[in-house]
Amino acid sequence: MTVGTVCYPAWVTPLRLIFGHVLLTITFAVALALEQSILQWSYHILWVTMIRTGLGVVHGDKRVIIANNVVFSLAMLVFVQLRWGMTLDMFQKIVVPSIFICVLSVFVEQSRESELRATLEAKASKELEASVEAVLAIICDAVVLLSSSFRLLRPSPHLAGMLLRSSSSAVFMTGGNFIALLVESDRDSFLQFMGDSNTHAKMLHARMRDANSSAVTVHFYHTKYLDLEGQPVHIIGIREDSEENRPQTPQELQSSLSRQAVDEGDHAMSLCVWVDASSIDLTMVKCTPEFSAWSGPSGLNVGLLNWVAPADQSHFYEFFHKALHHYIQCSQDGSESVGPGSLVLKLQPRHWGRSIEAEAEIVEF
Repeated sequence: MTVGTVCYPAWVTPLRLIFGHVLLTITFAVALALEQSILQWSYHILWVTMIRTGLGVVHGDKRVIIANNVVFSLAMLVFVQLRWGMTLDMFQKIVVPSIFICVLSVFVEQSRESELRATLEAKASKELEASVEAVLAIICDAVVLLSSSFRLLRPSPHLAGMLLRSSSSAVFMTGGNFIALLVESDRDSFLQFMGDSNTHAKMLHARMRDANSSAVTVHFYHTKYLDLEGQPVHIIGIREDSEENRPQTPQELQSSLSRQAVDEGDHAMSLCVWVDASSIDLTMVKCTPEFSAWSGPSGLNVGLLNWVAPADQSHFYEFFHKALHHYIQCSQDGSESVGPGSLVLKLQPRHWGRSIEAEAEIVEF
């Protein structure tokens, strides 16, 4: 990478630069070889050295520069030896500048490569940021960029519009405190959610304050990356949990948090999940779309027992295995299986940061 190829890529090609550099080196060598006086030769080689140094900086290709200077130095050494005889002063005038030019070309090329790498990394970072934002903008009402201190890195008029507030408010401008927009009781869970060292995309249910100080339930879709200074930048997509797209809560539906069957003939809207009964933590292996929309994308291959509040885990585990034995006994006897009832418990999915009360029923094994 050279100055010419950066500024004039269409005309100054690498091959043309090499050809021009070699041609000038040959010209300088021939011109010095035609000198009749050693004084004139000593004077002119100083000018030739300055021009060669400039060519080395402009060209920037260390391999070509080193090769040219080696050939030039050998030619001058042979010429001086044959014409006037070699002295220490003459040897230094030929060899020392060539070594300096070669070393300088190495540093120049390394500097340009570092600058080019930094430029490409900055461009890739911007493209990544734009791509993530474009994807989030399709499914979210607003997308914000936050610094490591959770302040806006640029204005967010879409977020202001979603909360029915003025976009000129300081909290929606660059440097605005995003935490101040959250309901007080959700701030700790948000900070815990954002402080997770996991770099994968995550989702959180939370509430924000609108213009009337009412709580607006939202979904946060979060990912992060490091900027050029090594500081984390958080990209958050915010989607309002409106009445028309919000999944029904467990109190509104008779949910089932074990291996269940869905009556598709009746098109029942159920929050259903299938678990591996042989696993210690009741690993979730399959779920209905309603359950996935309600719980978020962090459900499958996770132990259902880990989602149950610690105080209810032993009761739920006992309830589950009691139902398991009941259905096995009914299957062996050939009798009709009547469910063992339901159990009210608290769920605490880690990615939610809060707990809810749910009613679990084991309906089928």
